[in-house]
Amino acid sequence: MPADLDLRLLLDFNSLVPVDHVAQTLFYFPAENALVRGFPIFFPLLAMWFSHETQRQRARIATGLLAGCAATIFSVWLQKHIQVDVRPFLDPNLHLRGMDLVPRNDWNHLGSFPSDTATMFFAFSTVVLLEHRIAGAVAYLWSIVITGIIRVAVGWHYPSDVAGGMLLGSGVVLLITRVDYLIAVVEGMLTRFKSRMQIINALFVLFMADALSLFVYDLQILHRIREFYDLIASR
Repeated sequence: MPADLDLRLLLDFNSLVPVDHVAQTLFYFPAENALVRGFPIFFPLLAMWFSHETQRQRARIATGLLAGCAATIFSVWLQKHIQVDVRPFLDPNLHLRGMDLVPRNDWNHLGSFPSDTATMFFAFSTVVLLEHRIAGAVAYLWSIVITGIIRVAVGWHYPSDVAGGMLLGSGVVLLITRVDYLIAVVEGMLTRFKSRMQIINALFVLFMADALSLFVYDLQILHRIREFYDLIASR
């Protein structure tokens, strides 16, 4: 996407942000609140997981979700190591509305391409789409609203960041879920633990809850492990 078009779209979306602070908070609420943000995507995933009677169907869902996580991790790596552009809310020259809605403290990387949130949302939406067309279409539309409009409007990303995340997340899921061998391996693991499916279901719910928060808690654990390692190494 040309840089001037990318910037023009960003400014057009930012013009949607209300001037009043309370109205700004309401505008950003669907993207800020984890439950509202993820409900149209995570609810059908949970419903399909518990409604499917065959392990093959669960294996397809699990494989797609793992592929989406891998794509999300890769998108974060790209943000940290290949800086295409600086996140809009970190650029003081843009003078965007609603800049107090997003955090600025302790930001550990400036890059924003591709959007990790868009990568995960569109990846998971693709998993839904492969199992149920109508629910998948709703999930895709909601992902566009949340990551492609609201989060761009308040300066989290440029439109090109979201487009890159959409292509990465959807592409990886579509590619990986076409590998029958991987699905067969996951299906075999699920079948092996069929007598203890309650454990698998509990782990699945915990995984979905963590993904709903964009893996904030996993990142906190990793940061603490790194801090502990650095503390030991310094002695």
